[in-house]
Amino acid sequence: MGLFLINRFASQAAAAGFILLALLPCEAAANDGPASAAHDTAAAYGAGIDSIVVTWNDIVAGVERHPLVAAGNGRVAAAKGALAEAGAIPNPSFDAALGRATPLEGGQSRPAREFEITLPLGWLTRRGHRIGAASALLEAAGAEKALARREALEQLHELFWTLVFDQAHVAELEAFCSQTNDLARLIGRRVEAGEARPAELARFEIEADRAAIELESARASLASSRASLAAWLGIAQSEKLAARGDLISGRKPPDAGFAAPPAASKHPLLSAGRARVRALQADVSSEKWARVPELSVRGFSSRELDGRTYGGGISLDIPLFNWNGGRVAQAEGALAAGRNELDADSREIEAATLAALAACTQAYEAARRYRERILPRAERIAEIADKSFRLGEVTLLEVIDARRTLGESKRDYLVFLLRARLESGRLAILLGKDGAEL
Repeated sequence: MGLFLINRFASQAAAAGFILLALLPCEAAANDGPASAAHDTAAAYGAGIDSIVVTWNDIVAGVERHPLVAAGNGRVAAAKGALAEAGAIPNPSFDAALGRATPLEGGQSRPAREFEITLPLGWLTRRGHRIGAASALLEAAGAEKALARREALEQLHELFWTLVFDQAHVAELEAFCSQTNDLARLIGRRVEAGEARPAELARFEIEADRAAIELESARASLASSRASLAAWLGIAQSEKLAARGDLISGRKPPDAGFAAPPAASKHPLLSAGRARVRALQADVSSEKWARVPELSVRGFSSRELDGRTYGGGISLDIPLFNWNGGRVAQAEGALAAGRNELDADSREIEAATLAALAACTQAYEAARRYRERILPRAERIAEIADKSFRLGEVTLLEVIDARRTLGESKRDYLVFLLRARLESGRLAILLGKDGAEL
C-alpha cells in the first residue's frame, strides 16, 4: 500500500451473505491527546437509531462462515474421502460364460458354463505408500484451510479499519468545513463593514469550495468502504453500516528483538508445503514399487459334456518392455519442484514478515511524532492565526496557510494510524495470531 493510497475493494461483493451481525449499541470512545475528537466521531459516525454498528470482535466471531473458510472445509472433506479411497481393498472380479456344447461325433448338444473369480494382489505393495500420500494431502488440506482463514481475516481486517478511517476522515473534514464556513461569514461581515477587501472574501470562498470538494470525495470513499464491508457481511442496506473502532487505543509497536524466521516457520502455507512434499515422496516410492510384477490369484469352475472341472491359478504381469521409468522420473521431478517451491515460499514469508515489521514500526513512529509534536503545534498555530485575524493582526493568507497545514496534518495522522493498524494486523496474521488479537 502506498503512503496515502487506500484500497477500496470494489470487486469483493461476489460472495456476500456469510454473516448477518446483530444491532449493537454505539459507545463513543474517550481518548486524550490531539485529534481525540476525531476518534470519538469515528467510533459512532453515522450510527443512528436504526444503524447496524459492528465491531472487530463481531466480525471475528463469524469468520468461520466466510466463503474462503467454507471452501477450505470442502477441501478437507475431499481429502478425507481420498484417504479412505487410498486404503480401500480392491474388489475381486467375477467372469461367467454360458453356452452349449455339441459332441464332435454328433449327438444332442448340452448346456455348458464356466465361472471364474480373480483377486488382485498387486495393490499390497503400493497401499502403504498411497495411504501415506493421502494422509499427507489431508494434512495439507487442513493447513490450507488455516491459510484461508488467515486470508479471510486479513481481508476483513483491512475492510473494517478502512471504514473506521473513512468515518474519522469524514468527521474531521465536516468539522473543518463548518469552521471554514463560520470564518467565511466573519469575512463577509468585515467586507460589508469596510474592514476587509472583497478579494479576501473571494479567496476564502475558493478555500471553502476546495474543502467542500475534499469532503465530497471523502464521503464517496466512505460509501464505497461501507458497501464493500456490507457485501461480505451480508448486510443489504450498506448505508446503515457503521464500524465501531479506535485507531489509537491498544496499539503497541512490535518488539525490537523480533526474529522473523522462527516466528514465521509455523505459517500454514509452509505446513501445507511440507505436507505436499511428503505426499510427493510417497508418490515416488509408490511408483518405484510399481516395478514389482503385479500378482493376481484366480479360481475357476467349468462344466462341459464329459464332466466338470475345478481349479485355480495365478496371473503375473511381466515387465518386459516397460519398467515404469517414465512415471518414476515424473514423480521425482514433481518432488524436486515441490521442495524448491517450499523453499521459495519460506523465503517469501520471511521477507514479507520483515517487510511488515519494518512498515509497522515506521507507521507507529510516524503516528507518534504526529500525535506528540506535529499536531499540537499545528493546532496551536491555527488557533493563534484565527484569533489574530479576528483582531486584524494577521493577513488572510496566514490564516489560510495555518488552516491548510492543520487539515493536512490531521489527514496524514489518520493515514499513519490506519497504516499502523493494517501493517500490525498483517504482521500478526503472518505470525499466526488469533483474530481477536489483530
